[in-house]
Amino acid sequence: MKPGLIAFLYLLIPHIISATDYLRSADVRCLALGGNEVTFSPMFNPALTVGEPPSLQLNYFNRYAMKELGLASGLLILRQPALSGGIHIASFGYDAWRESMFRLALGKSLSDGLALGLSLQYAVLQTELYDEQPAQLSVDVGLSLEPVEGLSLGLLLMNYPSAVISADSDSRQREFMPPRIQVGVRWQAGDDLILAATLDCARFRTVGLHAGMAYRAFECLELRGGMELPSLLPAFGLGYEWAPLAVDAAAVYHPMLGFSYGVGVSYIF
Repeated sequence: MKPGLIAFLYLLIPHIISATDYLRSADVRCLALGGNEVTFSPMFNPALTVGEPPSLQLNYFNRYAMKELGLASGLLILRQPALSGGIHIASFGYDAWRESMFRLALGKSLSDGLALGLSLQYAVLQTELYDEQPAQLSVDVGLSLEPVEGLSLGLLLMNYPSAVISADSDSRQREFMPPRIQVGVRWQAGDDLILAATLDCARFRTVGLHAGMAYRAFECLELRGGMELPSLLPAFGLGYEWAPLAVDAAAVYHPMLGFSYGVGVSYIF
């Protein structure tokens, strides 16, 4: 890597991370839907582990064709009649700046159409900038509600409460997974069409709106598109299912920085 690029990343990444939780980026399917997560992804909303079949999901998302801004993640869903759960592992960054997270999620069905989820996250930052390794422990609380057939609502409180376990006294990077709130709706508008929207509010960020749609063109092929506001980031992608495997691909376009790409593979037990 060029020395100038290293210096740029040292200056840019701490600023970005303080305002954006890169460890909790959406899975590839949700990225193609404009970032709608709270009603789609158990990687975000632990209440959604209730409706997910036992599966293993692997995702990789690369921002702006820079390997230093890559995120690799995996999710294992285990479902039991009384309680569902998931194990989520993620790693963002490169050798000089790497964030890693281990997450345990649990979901419980409270009644028909209503589920509650809790998750515990442990994240650690490994960087040459600090003498110590800052670490953070946080809790998520999620709800999933289906008031009528075809309509799903989601609510998620992320990284609250949270506590910094260890940090250099001179570190500016105290809390690298900031508190966030997501509220979303998902509507089965037709046999082959899904519409979704999410409001996302995080510390140090303006309120974001995510809108997306998925159209099942064929039994095995789903086409997706979406938009994130106010950043005006269009996204598109597709999913191909060949039981027990599913493959997802997504691209997100930034008007100044270019394209970001993602690919995901799922195996349903």
